[in-house]
Amino acid sequence: MTGLAVVCIDTVDHGERKPAGVTPDVPRGWHSNNVDLMIQDWRKTVDVFSSIGPAIAYVGFSMGTIFGLPTVAAIPSIKAAVFAVGGIPAGGGIDDPPLRAVLLDAASTLKQPQVLMLNMTRDEIFPRDGAHALFDKIPGRKKRLMFWEGDHDDWPAEMISQSVTFLNDHTK
Repeated sequence: MTGLAVVCIDTVDHGERKPAGVTPDVPRGWHSNNVDLMIQDWRKTVDVFSSIGPAIAYVGFSMGTIFGLPTVAAIPSIKAAVFAVGGIPAGGGIDDPPLRAVLLDAASTLKQPQVLMLNMTRDEIFPRDGAHALFDKIPGRKKRLMFWEGDHDDWPAEMISQSVTFLNDHTK
């Protein structure tokens, strides 16, 4: 019997993983300091669900893109990845100078998966030039980049539809 598992993980210090007393402010270097922990969490999750089959896809929006790039680079069984409203951050309270190098390095190693990046034209956290910089680092031709008019949180239904279509086309 085969099946499909869809798994979501709260990021460190978020959702059900948020310890008491943690403020909504993101400390300097928080993202780059937690990349390795998120990769470990995803590897453990893939192992837990290995009886169903290997990890075949990853979808991450915003912070899910920040942590998703290094995660997808670390899990070679992933055939398709959707990174939405992401790129090199240049706002939104993200003060993390090492993060740019972490993301660009991860992007440069994405040889195995098909990649779809979905972004917004006026994203105040991930501007267009940062999305292009990341996209350009992904090697080969197994990649697509699409933009919609709007701000960081203006995700149109078509963006979700494109994600589903992309995953259906590249995970068979």
